[in-house]
Amino acid sequence: MAVTNLTTQEKIDLAEEYDEQKRRFEKQLSALLVTFFNNYSDDFMIEYATQGATGDAQRYKDELAVILFRHYKKVGAFFSSHLQRTLRSTEYEDEKDQEVVAALQEERSKIELTITALLSKTYKRMSILHSTYILNTTNKVTSEVVMDAVLDLSRDNTIASNEEVAILAGKQLRRKNKSRIGTISETETQDAAGEAKQTEATELSRSARRNPLLGTLFLDFKKTWVSMGDNRVRNAHRIANGQEVGINDAFRVGGELLRYPADTSLGASLWNTIRCRCLSLEEI
Repeated sequence: MAVTNLTTQEKIDLAEEYDEQKRRFEKQLSALLVTFFNNYSDDFMIEYATQGATGDAQRYKDELAVILFRHYKKVGAFFSSHLQRTLRSTEYEDEKDQEVVAALQEERSKIELTITALLSKTYKRMSILHSTYILNTTNKVTSEVVMDAVLDLSRDNTIASNEEVAILAGKQLRRKNKSRIGTISETETQDAAGEAKQTEATELSRSARRNPLLGTLFLDFKKTWVSMGDNRVRNAHRIANGQEVGINDAFRVGGELLRYPADTSLGASLWNTIRCRCLSLEEI
């Protein structure tokens, strides 16, 4: 029995609605990251001018992890209610359907704290891992701009002062980090949203199958890959559009396995996940 079986048009409409919501979250994270990276650049300039050293960006890991964790929680608070909202808007044709939907709504209410606890644990791990990766890249960018500044300022066998290098490299560092913010915000928001919807669907599936009423019915928990359908969609994701799998199964996209768009937990590469705007729609 399909309860929240969406039509193709409904899936497209929901994907567009969720894409707009994700963009709002992305803007919020971008604003925080602008401040974070500007502060990092200011610290770099002072340190290099006085000591001639760049330091390790990983010392900012705790600060960045907090920013990401709080952002994930805000995103998760919205997207972990995907099925809950869908159930509330479900129209049923007869009394039996009404009974099933009511039972599912009750099961969903029971697992609210479980979902919150699971996401908090997952988001904590994600915030540490992702901040480490982001700051590893920041270290590379910092080294590159210092080298470029030293080469640009070293002419006629003269050696630039630390202050000169700090000023020029600092400007380049601000520019390069600013160009990274959009990608970071989009990818981190997408990952948090996908994890939230997957967690809700997985836990509702487990809970529903323990229910005496629901356990006697065939409940087809599934999810569908939905691409945004514009010219920004990469070819592998366009091909994956409409692919349907079980709720705890993985999509096969571009020869790689993903639990949801932007998921890297099963080894999917960055070319297949970074800046992905696709959506997995979970249904019952």
